[in-house]
Amino acid sequence: MNVLDRRQASASIVVMLGLILCGAGAAPAGELLFYSSVPRNLSDVLVKGFEQENRGTTVKMFQAGTETLLEKIELEIQGRGKPEADVVWIQEQSAMERLAERGHLLAYLPEGHPAIDAVYKDKGGRWIGTFVTHAVFMYSTKALNDRTAPKSWRDLIDPRFRNKLTFANPRVSGTGSAVASALVQNFGWPYLEKLALNKPQIAAGHPPMVSTVIAGERTVGPMLDYSIFEAAAKGQPIAFVFPAEGAVAVPAYAAIVQTTRNPEAAKAFVDFFASQKAASLLRERGMYHTRNDALPPDNWPAIANVKLIAFDWQRHKAEKDAIKDRFADLMEK
Repeated sequence: MNVLDRRQASASIVVMLGLILCGAGAAPAGELLFYSSVPRNLSDVLVKGFEQENRGTTVKMFQAGTETLLEKIELEIQGRGKPEADVVWIQEQSAMERLAERGHLLAYLPEGHPAIDAVYKDKGGRWIGTFVTHAVFMYSTKALNDRTAPKSWRDLIDPRFRNKLTFANPRVSGTGSAVASALVQNFGWPYLEKLALNKPQIAAGHPPMVSTVIAGERTVGPMLDYSIFEAAAKGQPIAFVFPAEGAVAVPAYAAIVQTTRNPEAAKAFVDFFASQKAASLLRERGMYHTRNDALPPDNWPAIANVKLIAFDWQRHKAEKDAIKDRFADLMEK
């Protein structure tokens, strides 16, 4: 082989390698802007897991409570005509529906979607639920035990819990907003008025609620299951009860923004969210994945055995703003 032939052969090899690296199976690269309403320590787990499997992609995250995050997105839409994020992970179905209806979400079904029940999927493929959390009663074992702890939502209006309760502010917390809506839908405002007589503390979100109960400053509140799991794993003086009427279920939905600057990396990121690897990472931190082959967190019931309180997301969508303001004003009097 002469020098020219060798050069031509080398050039062919370079071209072939380039085709392989740029082909359909190439790993995504670049940067993603990720908005999450799921607490940072939990969102970070999935971000780091994804980045380890996709070394060419960097994920920058903005995390805030659901209501704060939705306000940010709305301001961006008003100012720039679109959300700035590439991928969003939000704990409110009605918010995802609004974004989809306004044309801000890209239709995409991740690779793991067949393992996820249709109840967690948008019919148009624009969003998909990748984990679900449950609000149940967490209580301080310094003050209560399995006999004296509340067993139902109706127990919370008992005068013995005056100055003992803590709730998340629905103006800030998406889960707090869902809990307020669930109580209105199932028991009506007269129940909330009686609850207000017990002077519950209204906290900015679930982390301060957990700290308050651990310290014994307040003795009981509707907490997220993964917060309870984390506190129990650290040996904190807490225990939990599933309310007799059922827990409030709040899924987190992943979606790609229509105007993403990096669609291939965004699709790979959502693929990861729906994967068995993600389900395993979440389970280790007390979280329920929506995959039908995912195991529940240790010492917690299978997701199929968790009783849920009735909840109408469409009604929540219509009434949320009025409910969160009235609820917060009533409890803060």
